[in-house]
Amino acid sequence: LRQVIRALGLKGVSVLETRLEKDNEQLSAWQNATPILTSRAFASINLFLDLAEPFCAPGGKVICMKGRKAAAEVAEWQKLSAASPFKLTETIETALPFTDIPRKLLVFTKG
Repeated sequence: LRQVIRALGLKGVSVLETRLEKDNEQLSAWQNATPILTSRAFASINLFLDLAEPFCAPGGKVICMKGRKAAAEVAEWQKLSAASPFKLTETIETALPFTDIPRKLLVFTKG
């Protein structure tokens, strides 16, 4: 992430390297404050959104990169999380560099 920030010349961007856990003391200052959350391959959409929710600012976004099972995970999330504060607002089709393996970036927005 730091390399991407440097390459794109982004300003005002922070990278926090820690485990996304509700009782993680390093995260206490980030409660409802983070405009965009993303992660490396981490967990199911359901689990990631549940863990990200306390830290995602209202109107903020959570971006999940998923492979061939993306549609199944979205369907499972919709079934299990009807009361979720997140809505799937964008799906971006992409491919991994050098391999062209397809991926989907799923963008969830917190209401």
